[in-house]
Amino acid sequence: MSDSLAPAALAEAKGEPRKYVLRHLNGVRIIAALWVVAYHYQPQIYGLLPELKFLSTLTGAGYLAVDLFFVLSGFIICYQYLGRFTRPTWRGYGSFLVKRLARIYPAHLTVLLALAALVIGSSAIGTKVSDPDSYSVSGFFMDLFLLRSWVGDSQGWNIPAWSLSAEWLAYALYPAIALGAVWLSSKRPSTLFFAAGLIVILEGVATWIYPSSHMPVPAARILLAFSLGCLVYLASKKFPHGQLAGWLGALALIALLIVPALIPIGGIRASVALLLSALVILLLATGSGRPVRALGSKTMNTGGLISFSLYLAHVPALMILVRLLPVERFDDGSLPVRAGVAALYLVLAVVAGSILYRLVEKPAHRLIVSAYEKRAGQDLDNAAVRVSLRG
Repeated sequence: MSDSLAPAALAEAKGEPRKYVLRHLNGVRIIAALWVVAYHYQPQIYGLLPELKFLSTLTGAGYLAVDLFFVLSGFIICYQYLGRFTRPTWRGYGSFLVKRLARIYPAHLTVLLALAALVIGSSAIGTKVSDPDSYSVSGFFMDLFLLRSWVGDSQGWNIPAWSLSAEWLAYALYPAIALGAVWLSSKRPSTLFFAAGLIVILEGVATWIYPSSHMPVPAARILLAFSLGCLVYLASKKFPHGQLAGWLGALALIALLIVPALIPIGGIRASVALLLSALVILLLATGSGRPVRALGSKTMNTGGLISFSLYLAHVPALMILVRLLPVERFDDGSLPVRAGVAALYLVLAVVAGSILYRLVEKPAHRLIVSAYEKRAGQDLDNAAVRVSLRG
């Protein structure tokens, strides 16, 4: 985020990357995560509740939530770290990578190992997981080292986790992205908006050229959306703030959930979704008023905190749920029974995400960052002692 964001949304800590309280953008996170969950749970939801099949057009576009995540990621990373990469150093780059890895890797590794145990256990008792070809040994190591999306468009052991390897690519290339953002920040605003428009167009072109899995090559998808998030951060420094931006941001979020789903052409759909994602982040980050307060409520903020773990855990949770609560068992059930089972699917997915967040993601992040900063502090102290002795 930038210094010019609404004061109620920001708090700056001296000597550290600027801290912020963005409850309303946490609200956006949980909406995006639930959109992805609805996308992957479609066979179960509509199998239990065919009465809701009219919503399938909207849930069928849930994969576009990932672009919203990517734009938001670029925005937040630039807010936190852009100033530190105006003159990048190896020490700063290493610290950045460690802290980003501490954020995404513990939960990812936990889910990956749980899936490995599930696959091995299923084989041991003579049953098969769905789509067994997806669980290759080579694929496991690609996911383990976060290389999946660097070399192709397969989705790997845990389907949503392909985006983590894409994020890791953006982090690895962040010094170059940051330098580009710094260069653009010195240019006229028209140059910034031209660059943003070019990225939006390139997203559509890439999807048209390579439409596999509803997206261009994942490396292109992340780098375009993440870079656009950086441009949104730069634009937010010059964008007018107030209630109008908040209301327009809420409308843009609603439009993102509806409009792209109605566009049948993949390339145009991708460009429109990316453009709307950028508008959502820009307008809500600089907005105020009732929509911002609603998105920043305690419930939405809590949802935003667990959204990453929910995103990672919901597909493995589904693999278990379809065995415990097979849809066909409830074909003749009453509407309340079928609705209850469908709700249970969603509730248990959220519970799985909450458990992963509280037991793994949050404590592991704190532990790794604390240990790294302690070690880095010791290294600095030792360097100071050596300089002192030489003096």
